[in-house]
Amino acid sequence: MYGEHSEVGPARAELHRRLNDALAHARLNKTQLASRTGLGRTTVSQAFNANAPVPSAETVAALARALNAPADELLELRRTVAKDAVTALEEGSGPGKPIAAWNPHDLEVHRAIKVSPAVHEAGAQALAVLPHYVHREHDDELHDLIAAAMAGSSRMAVLVGSSSTGKTRACWEAVQPLAGAGWRLWHPIAPAHSESLLEGLPAVQPRTVIWLNETQHYVGGARGEEVAAALRELLRTSGRAPVLVLGTMWEERWREAVRVPLPGQRDTHAQRRSLLDGVCIRVPDRFGASAMRTLRSHAAGDARLAEALERAPQGQVAQYLGGGPALVERYTAASPLERALLDAAMDACRLGHGPRLPGTLLEQAVPHYLLEQECTTVRPALIRRALDELCQPLRGGRGPFTRIRPAGVDTDAEADHYQLADYLEHHGRRSRARVAPAAGLWEVLLLRGARDSLLAVAESAEERGFLRLAVLMMCAAAENGIARARSILSRTLRENEWWEPLALWCQEDAATGNETATSNLAIAMLHTGRINEAMEWCDRAAERGQADVLQDMGWSLGQVGRREEALLMFQRAAAAGSRSATHMVATMLQLLGRTDEALAIHQTAAADGSIHAAIYAAHLLEYQERRDEAMALLLAHSRHAGPADSQELLAELLRLIGTQAHWLDDFAAKIDTELSLSAAPIMATLYTMAGREEEARFWTVRSAEAGDTTAMAKLAQEHDTNGSWDEANKWYQQAIEAGHKPSKLHLARLLQKQGKPAAALTAYQEAAKAGDSAALPHIAELITTTDTENAAFNWLITHADAAMDTGHESHRQVVLQLLQDAGRTDQALDWIQTAAQTDDVSAWLELSSVLRRAGTDDEADRMGKYGWEPDGTISAPWNVPKP
Repeated sequence: MYGEHSEVGPARAELHRRLNDALAHARLNKTQLASRTGLGRTTVSQAFNANAPVPSAETVAALARALNAPADELLELRRTVAKDAVTALEEGSGPGKPIAAWNPHDLEVHRAIKVSPAVHEAGAQALAVLPHYVHREHDDELHDLIAAAMAGSSRMAVLVGSSSTGKTRACWEAVQPLAGAGWRLWHPIAPAHSESLLEGLPAVQPRTVIWLNETQHYVGGARGEEVAAALRELLRTSGRAPVLVLGTMWEERWREAVRVPLPGQRDTHAQRRSLLDGVCIRVPDRFGASAMRTLRSHAAGDARLAEALERAPQGQVAQYLGGGPALVERYTAASPLERALLDAAMDACRLGHGPRLPGTLLEQAVPHYLLEQECTTVRPALIRRALDELCQPLRGGRGPFTRIRPAGVDTDAEADHYQLADYLEHHGRRSRARVAPAAGLWEVLLLRGARDSLLAVAESAEERGFLRLAVLMMCAAAENGIARARSILSRTLRENEWWEPLALWCQEDAATGNETATSNLAIAMLHTGRINEAMEWCDRAAERGQADVLQDMGWSLGQVGRREEALLMFQRAAAAGSRSATHMVATMLQLLGRTDEALAIHQTAAADGSIHAAIYAAHLLEYQERRDEAMALLLAHSRHAGPADSQELLAELLRLIGTQAHWLDDFAAKIDTELSLSAAPIMATLYTMAGREEEARFWTVRSAEAGDTTAMAKLAQEHDTNGSWDEANKWYQQAIEAGHKPSKLHLARLLQKQGKPAAALTAYQEAAKAGDSAALPHIAELITTTDTENAAFNWLITHADAAMDTGHESHRQVVLQLLQDAGRTDQALDWIQTAAQTDDVSAWLELSSVLRRAGTDDEADRMGKYGWEPDGTISAPWNVPKP
């Protein structure tokens, strides 16, 4: 529900009751009902949601038929509900309440610090609830957004910055002009963020602010993609404008939310990225000079501002006013028991648990964060007392924890939940990023974590290689009905080739027509030798028009060498409407030696305008030694291609030209007229291949003079090879200044060749910091020569750890190899094992490689299949629970 300000009328309540009674009597779930009626799953789900738009008469009639319910009575109820909805719309009802009726603290604006009576002089005017607001640059962007909303356009913004930098306060100040224009504000939070938003969103009226503080709680988690899609639809529907969506996120959570998957990785958050594209407003950590001047002018009338002006470090005024430093001081001075509770909470949150932590979770996690002798004196009463202490306010603001007691529960302490102050959560994510969570915390999260957090924690476990725990959590989430749990579990089972469990977990969803489940089930049966059953499921998919299932099966058949059957499956997928399957038909024909048929398919697609089909056709023509036809095909397409496709076609054309003089000279003549100058470096390479050094050098110099850094580097290398070291140094430096990073490594090699080890070492280190892992062996050699091998590896390990933070993961792989080559396998294992137990999600895969290079193939194989445990041991063989 979206709160006490929304009411479901009696007719809608009665329709809701009757539909649910009929569903229960029919013993169906909503997925099965959708399959039986032919309606979409979203349509069925919204028909059973009392806060969703009124279902259509056709929907109600279809549901009545499938549930054997009295259609006439249900349709009459539906007509009454529709009339009520029109009346409500005319009266302007909907979720939320007028902006002026909100208390900013209820919207999670931080309470400001309190000042001592000595500081706030007697007789001074009472302080306002919120300190005077200081305008900063991001407020200008918000002002433009509000103006657009007031003019009738729907808009969204997410303020991004560190914890307690004033993001939520800025949103509160921004919406004040809307209050006078009669706007409402809705802050959906119960029973859970995403569920509340999805339930209430269909009833949102124009001139509503949707308040999504801590936006990751809405667009992350199990239903995040559903939320993102619904918000996108709302924002682009002109008939519901204007609405304003305001959110806040920490910087690191924003980066994760908009991260584009690497090639080959699953793209599970496309809707979220689309929603967040272009809506970010950055909020700085510090007040700038102008803001500080404004602050000084108001400090005399507000002792809180005066204290912040005097004591806030490095312009971090918003953090100081929100009590951030006081929270860190409280954490630092905590008793061992309090520190254990806070560390457990920090770790649970960074592993993916939601903000509300069950008290039982914290109590059972505490022993894993205390020394053995400390555990002997800890009793449940002491833990509860420590929690009470940590809930005490600090300087008028919230304490490290806030107790949340479920509605209707007065005294049951076991039902209490605790929310960690977001400033402390942020502090923990940074300060404990390289600290391994207590090994026992994972089991506690499995047994005592909130059910709606299981899936996020499971994904954290999977990222770290704790496959047993991950699968147990996914299974538990699936059994608890958590959205996407079965889908994610199936993906994990498929990736790890656990075919029998995959078949069991997919059976139920496949029976209801779920496309992904059908595909997974068919493939699981293929790999367990049940080929006839696999084909039967593919037949069902074909009847439903599920082309992706057929294409997926084609891939799997091809991987196990059943090419004829794979070809048939791709042909069926193409017939069902998959355009990409047509390409796979051609590929499979080519693998079967039926080149002419493959070429005909590519040529047909090329004639329809496909650039890639033209390139594939050119490859086959070249294979058949019909190079002139291939060239003509590519040239014909290049005249109509866009900029990106033109570059790809150009590369193919130049590759086909090779060293044929008449083609080379013809293209050289066109560089100034028809082709981009970016072709010049390739021309230089081709002339070099043809042995025509004069023309090659002409194009290289021309490119370098035009600012091409690759050409500059090539000229430097020529001088380097010829012994003209001063000229080489000059061109390397010029290329580096122009941004050519690989030249840093070449310059270092030149300096080493010239007998300048100190300068060479510095240059190699600069190259490594710029991301060139090839510099690392040279650094090891030079440091060992001038110092010791220990000093060399200390530098390399420190560098590789830092490189992980800048996206240069390959550096650690190189250093691990160097350690093992130097006979330091134990050091390599200790280092990578420690990293794998922290927030370093790629380390466990590297650990498997270290084990294999050390000759322990059995352990490496067991780890690859079963993962490892949080205590550092490789998992013993285990079985996936049955559904």
